[in-house]
Amino acid sequence: MQYYSMKLQEIRKAIYNNFWDKVDQRDKLHRLTDEIEILVTSYSLPGVAPRWEEVNPNIRYFDCVFMFANEYPELLERIKKGTFHHSDSINVGFRFYPTEVECKKQQAYFEKQKARCKEIG
Repeated sequence: MQYYSMKLQEIRKAIYNNFWDKVDQRDKLHRLTDEIEILVTSYSLPGVAPRWEEVNPNIRYFDCVFMFANEYPELLERIKKGTFHHSDSINVGFRFYPTEVECKKQQAYFEKQKARCKEIG
């Protein structure tokens, strides 16, 4: 953890040195650095950080639980029911478990993004 704290301090110093005269940009970069520090120093279940989801609800679609829902639905169901245990007796879980409707919304979201990318070039 000490390494990350040192690196974050270096980032804060670089932000100040490079953006000292651009207050809005400097403040945004400092807030972003603060968010990264919170993410690095806090424990959370696998997946998208809840604080990021508050800012952009669509980011939820990038959570790794959707990969399990789409590719390993039986395994996800076992994890959800608490009947799957890793060989080292580590309990596995996710912050949320998507419904079939949420999985369809996620697929539609990515299809829309792919179409948008094709339009752009």
